[in-house]
Amino acid sequence: MVDAKMNPIDVSNSEEDNGVEETRKHMDIWKDETCMILLFGGTLDQVLDDVVEVDRAKRRLLNYHWRKDTLFFKNLVMPKLKERHVLVKNIHEEIGHFNERRTLAEVKKRFFWHDRI
Repeated sequence: MVDAKMNPIDVSNSEEDNGVEETRKHMDIWKDETCMILLFGGTLDQVLDDVVEVDRAKRRLLNYHWRKDTLFFKNLVMPKLKERHVLVKNIHEEIGHFNERRTLAEVKKRFFWHDRI
């Protein structure tokens, strides 16, 4: 479960702060506390202290949705962190033990996470 208490990020116009926002933009969705609060039906008062952070999370979540118990990014499954290694191994075996390039291509057809292989 995601801890509802979080440290708000001060996003100003400095180059250093833009780097922080860029890092959060590419952060794995399962590690993004504000997005997780919103995705799991948390109330905005848990994160309302930082309006910029709430707006960032809302923009990011525009492409995410739930289908049953599975999180999707657009039409690709967003596997949890602990499931990814086994998932790649299973696809590698499923397609007939082809090389890394072919396995990665198959993973990209079905799944999404920012730092896929």
